[in-house]
Amino acid sequence: LGVLWDISPERQIANTHTLYMFGSALVILPFTKSVARLIEKICPDRPIPEDNLPHLRYIDINVDVMPQSAIELSISETATLIKLTGRMFDKSLKPLLEYNPDNPETIRAIEKTITDLDIKENKLDYIEEQIRNYLFAVGRRKASNLITSQIFSMISILEQTERMGDVIHRGIKPLYNKLIAL
Repeated sequence: LGVLWDISPERQIANTHTLYMFGSALVILPFTKSVARLIEKICPDRPIPEDNLPHLRYIDINVDVMPQSAIELSISETATLIKLTGRMFDKSLKPLLEYNPDNPETIRAIEKTITDLDIKENKLDYIEEQIRNYLFAVGRRKASNLITSQIFSMISILEQTERMGDVIHRGIKPLYNKLIAL
């Protein structure tokens, strides 16, 4: 241990910090379950009512279909997802184009749009996850190389679509804030 302290002051500070953090972790570790239970008691998870969950239009997870049919159903569901992303984009642009700093209604319209975009983003994430899980379930069955390739292509399209939704959702808020600050 003496070797650790026979070095530069910067290294000594780093070593002391490391030992302190390691010691703190060892002291706190036995209490993590208790703290987790306390946090769960203070902030319990609110279950999402089944009525508020978006529903897939074409895919029924409980119905077993041939892999090629599953791919076609996924394509239809993904097209719906792409339309939702397009509507998010259109909805996000409208307040920017119609903004009038003298009209307080436009500020309320922006706030409503942000709330709507939050809801649409959650819906987009949920549907994307459902389609992805469905495609993974189809891929776990014996499938040809062509079907496997199509599944990976569909997952790639889903990821890109979801990424576009994220860009719209996260990118538009700073634009609105800058617009309002002008």
